[in-house]
Amino acid sequence: MSPFRRLRWPSVRPNRFQISLTLVLLVVGLIFGITVTTPSGEGPSGGRQTNLIDAVEELTDERQTLVDRLSGLRDEVADVERDAASDQGVLTAFTEEDNLIKARAGLLAVRGPGLEIVLDDAPVIPPEENPQDYVIHDYDLMVVVNALWSGGAEALSINDLRVVSQTAVRSVGSTILINSQLTAAPFRVEAIGDPQLMAIALQEDSATSGLIEDAVDRLGLVVDVSESDDMVLPGYTGSLNFNHALLSR
Repeated sequence: MSPFRRLRWPSVRPNRFQISLTLVLLVVGLIFGITVTTPSGEGPSGGRQTNLIDAVEELTDERQTLVDRLSGLRDEVADVERDAASDQGVLTAFTEEDNLIKARAGLLAVRGPGLEIVLDDAPVIPPEENPQDYVIHDYDLMVVVNALWSGGAEALSINDLRVVSQTAVRSVGSTILINSQLTAAPFRVEAIGDPQLMAIALQEDSATSGLIEDAVDRLGLVVDVSESDDMVLPGYTGSLNFNHALLSR
């Protein structure tokens, strides 16, 4: 005989109570399954359709919210653009006024019609004469410059050095110091303004007329006056420091 015995379950015969309990449990399980699958008595297709409608309505509400927000942002951008345009207008006006002030002060390059006066030393100096009488001096230049100012000149330069309120013209030996820069003859004085008015001022000014009539005719100094339809004068590049003058408030 095999050392292992064949195991057998004892035969149990179901009674009526067990059969009845099994049927009840099957019925309850079936009812529970139907209830879970179709809540509130609705079919599968009806529940899915209801969920989709709810989702679409929710997305529609979210889209409308975003549309309203976008419209609000566009209004904000329009307000910013209007403010920027206003600020740009103010900035443009300020820049134009600032440039006008700088131009009048001689700090910017300007162009326009005017007169050109060239002054040069005498080409020949007699041996027995004083050489200083035959050269252009600082006061000769200042005589011409003052006459041009009185004739309505709006901008002036000497040898491409802008003449402003702080410009100093001084003789240093055989050269002349203008805006702290040495320059020598020939001296080209350029003045922007009405050419006819400035020419009249040169003729009527006693100092200038004396320079032309006496120095040119007697000493042989060179003074050449010509008109220009368009000349360009550079801006002043020197120092504008004020040590004593303060703003009055």
